Order: sequence, then structure tokens, then C-alpha cells
Amino acid sequence: MMPDIGKILKAIADYRASMFFAPPTVWIGLLRHPDFDKHDLTSLRKCYYGASIMPVEVLKEMLERLPGARIYNYYGQTELAPYHTILKAEDALRKLGSAGMGGLNMETRIEDEMGQPIDEVRVPGEICGRGPHTMIMYFKDPEKTEAILKGRSLCSCRHRP
Repeated sequence: MMPDIGKILKAIADYRASMFFAPPTVWIGLLRHPDFDKHDLTSLRKCYYGASIMPVEVLKEMLERLPGARIYNYYGQTELAPYHTILKAEDALRKLGSAGMGGLNMETRIEDEMGQPIDEVRVPGEICGRGPHTMIMYFKDPEKTEAILKGRSLCSCRHRP
């Protein structure tokens, strides 16, 4: 179900929101809404996105149409909620395609198929993370939980891009 984009625009303007998080599909909806320019969104100082990749053209448009806002990419799997890495606003255009650096108290590394760290640049592997807010068990599935706990990897969450 798609959120009511008009109501979101109105709420940001009416409540003078200074921060807003949304997936790229919602940011695209906001930018394309016929009333976008009718709302005063100058209160926005931090704009966050996550859940999928932001198209470069949309990122550039956000920077142009929300000039007072800084834009951050929050990356992470559900098991690492609320985030794993953060691409800071100053790197938004400079490091296109990057997921940023590990967040506060997060361990992050790229591993090969054997669970060993990959230190070379541009060598494919799995993005792995561990931290204090990482999921510690599968709901009502002790066998999966046990398999994860016995894993040889540093990481408690794995993702192959």
C-alpha cells in the first residue's frame, strides 16, 4: 500500500519537520507530486533513505530541490535493524554506489565463501555485520538459530549484493 504522499508533504510543512526517512519510492513520489512546490519544506535538514538503492538522478534532484537538507543513506538487512552502514551526506555524490561505513558499534567486513575477510578492493564477496542490535535468534525456529550460532564467520548477518 502506497502512503498518501500529499499528506506526507503537508505534515512535513505543517509540523516543520527537520528530519524525514523514507525509501526511494516515497522520495520519488514526493518529488513528483503536483503539490511538492506548494509546500514549504525548508525545515528539512536531514533526509534519510534506505530499503533500496536511490537512483542517481533522484539523488541529484533531491539535492537541488531540497538545498538546505543533507541526504544520508542507511543500509542494512532486517536482522541488523535499525541499520548497518551509513553513507554520510558529504559523500552522497562523491561515493555513488557506496553503502558507507559501519555505523556506531557495528563491525562490518566483506567475506569470501569460506568466511574469510577480503581486504582487496573490487573483489566480490558477502557484506557481513555484527553489533549489539543484531538479531540473536529466529522466531520460533531454534534449528536456524543454532546453525547461525555455530557459523564460522565473524558475522552474524550476511548479504551478497
